[in-house]
Amino acid sequence: MSALGKNFSSSVRLKPNHELVKTGPYCFIRHPMYSAYLLLFLSAFFVTRNWIIGLSGTAVILFLMTVRLRLEEALVIGRFGQEYLRYRALTPMFMPRLRGPALQYDNRSDKNLKEAP
Repeated sequence: MSALGKNFSSSVRLKPNHELVKTGPYCFIRHPMYSAYLLLFLSAFFVTRNWIIGLSGTAVILFLMTVRLRLEEALVIGRFGQEYLRYRALTPMFMPRLRGPALQYDNRSDKNLKEAP
């Protein structure tokens, strides 16, 4: 969450001064928190061998990963347009590329965006 800073929200909304974050874990995948929660619930299932924990937790996060993400991405596209579409085309949704990020950022501006080697 620290990479998001003031942009973090538990609800599906953009803040007035919202910035498109492409640094930290966001240079590897677009939705690291969803990936982390899925891993958490799957791990809890394997550690406890409790089907209720595994199925309920995984079901909740899979719901969020499908339904909520559509709303989130529509909002972000509406605000950031081509900048986000380019980021989305080059950055995987949940699992990072094996050879590193597709993009390198010097800061949060697309002016300093360059393709990774």
